[in-house]
Amino acid sequence: MTHHLSEAAHTAALAEAGAGKDPVCGMTVSSVSRFHEVYQGRTYLFCSERCLAKFRAAPSSYANTRENLNSV
Repeated sequence: MTHHLSEAAHTAALAEAGAGKDPVCGMTVSSVSRFHEVYQGRTYLFCSERCLAKFRAAPSSYANTRENLNSV
């Protein structure tokens, strides 16, 4: 389930996030990454379009892992 944020809300959410961990590959990602997704009220950051696509294909596989519960 994807939630669409206004540009201002999205910018605020990313600024608040600082940096995050890509839930797919584990890479540290800057809050200014253009690859992001809001899933179940959390903003997840991605290092690449490829990781974002993998997340979108099976978000619960990546979002609900123990190490990703503290994501943005």
